[in-house]
Amino acid sequence: MKKTRKLIRRYYAERYLLITIVSFAFSVSITRLFLEITGYPQLGNSELHIAHVLWGGLLLFAGGLFPLIFANKRAFDLSALLSGIGVGLFIDEVGKFITQSNNYFFPAAAPIIYAFFLITVFVFLLVKRAKASDLRSALYQVIEQFEEILEGDLSRYERDRMLASIRSALENDKNPGLSEVANHLSGYLKDQEESLVPHQPDFLGKIVDRWLKFEEKVFKNPHFFTWLQVIWGGWGLVILSHPLIALFSAQAKIAMPGFLAEILASDLLSLPDLSVFGIIRLSGEALCGFLLISAVFLSAKRRNHLSVLIAQVSLLILLLLVNVFIFYFDQFSSILFSMIQVIILIVTIRYNRHYS
Repeated sequence: MKKTRKLIRRYYAERYLLITIVSFAFSVSITRLFLEITGYPQLGNSELHIAHVLWGGLLLFAGGLFPLIFANKRAFDLSALLSGIGVGLFIDEVGKFITQSNNYFFPAAAPIIYAFFLITVFVFLLVKRAKASDLRSALYQVIEQFEEILEGDLSRYERDRMLASIRSALENDKNPGLSEVANHLSGYLKDQEESLVPHQPDFLGKIVDRWLKFEEKVFKNPHFFTWLQVIWGGWGLVILSHPLIALFSAQAKIAMPGFLAEILASDLLSLPDLSVFGIIRLSGEALCGFLLISAVFLSAKRRNHLSVLIAQVSLLILLLLVNVFIFYFDQFSSILFSMIQVIILIVTIRYNRHYS
């Protein structure tokens, strides 16, 4: 009986997905900002309208062609970049696809786009956790890394990383045929001692290295946790006050100038006919703001582990649940708030792992 060929996770899959996610978020944000600033111009004439969904489809097609034509890592980087930008341009027009009136400004469009983004992030986290556990998967990933040999820039770090992967897989998988292949690859890698070059990370690798060094420097500062508490408390107050300001603004009880009106005003949040979605949004923000402020009080009582846990939970609730309803009412003005929340969450998680 022929053995089923299982799909194997690429060694650089995490990298490609991260590029896709960042370019996706950038594409949607820049598109909406550009259209808002320019007054939603149309490319075409009285009969034709070339919507940016077409440009998105073109970029998606180009992104799909790159890995079909080219074999090296750079092709996959470009594919991930073009695919992220393309899907951002495509899904930005989802309001036209789900309404009979082709309503680009349909209120549910923003939360749909945000939910789609969250699903992509969830896929990224699943892929990040998946590791090669059997010899077959390990060999696929090692062969993928053989590009470094073909390009003539195999470093000791990269060689040792491949050897460690093969050695670990051999300990858990005793497949005779694959073990022979693995031993041959190990022997070949060991014979490359004379041709090894100093390790030079690529552009993304350099960014990661600099970020890790920056983290190490910042987290060692004895006052950093105090700064983090201030950020929690400050953002907790913002989250508590944000729904109230939006609600009063919707009732025209307060008027805000220019930029503040753009990011805080809501045409859909009306007190007389407050919907279930509105109640979830208001109560959710209030709860998360209260939790963030509670985290500050707990840290003041030296219960640091619990305070970090509560801060992470409150930010996750905001990002995974409450923000879906915020996007419904506030539309794409919520992008700024979401970005700030993501940054605070990442800093909190990284700080917690640094000292765990």
